[in-house]
Amino acid sequence: GQAAPDGRSWEVRQLDAHAWAEVWIDNTWQRFDPTAMVAPQRIDDGMQNLMTEDERVRVNSSGWPTRHHLWLTTMRVWSDYASYQWQSKVVGYNTESQQSWMSKLGLNSVYSSIMLMVAGIVILALLYAFSIYWKLRQAQSPLERSIQQLNQSLSQPLKQQSAETFRQWMLRLSKQANDTDLALFSDAIQIFEKQAYSGLQLDAQELSRFKDLLKTCASVLRAK
Repeated sequence: GQAAPDGRSWEVRQLDAHAWAEVWIDNTWQRFDPTAMVAPQRIDDGMQNLMTEDERVRVNSSGWPTRHHLWLTTMRVWSDYASYQWQSKVVGYNTESQQSWMSKLGLNSVYSSIMLMVAGIVILALLYAFSIYWKLRQAQSPLERSIQQLNQSLSQPLKQQSAETFRQWMLRLSKQANDTDLALFSDAIQIFEKQAYSGLQLDAQELSRFKDLLKTCASVLRAK
């Protein structure tokens, strides 16, 4: 036969087969092969390897070069290996297989199996929640993400109310600031309304200035 890609199994095909008889001679069974002597290389290495290595015994009626034959042989071996893994690991998966995998993980009790199942459910739920969060985050514009970050950094009384517009929110927050810092809030309102009502997207410089303004506003409010 021929070793599979994993090195742990063998592929034995019909061309590797050879049959012989055993005959009762002198009160013992002795192997008796009435056919021609088989090449020792075929017994030791398998017919597939012998055909690959020796052009004299390789039957290739199509006339293809050896490299094509080797390429097809490699593809066939990998195809058979994938089919074997599918049959043994998926189609043939049963209770014994499950218990074998559990034992490899050191889970030999029913309690451990239940805990593993619960942990798997929790991980799947967290992945699902993260995927929703990521989709919502990607749907937001950079401007909206900056506003959300400001809102999360503030204490509860200063957070944006559900019925407040951005202007109303900024004006309410500006009452907590000194007169010298009022321009920060008004500039942030101006940039936001330019993007919201003009239909024009902010360039990189304006977006960077808007983020800096919100960070400065947050610092001013935390200092109060």
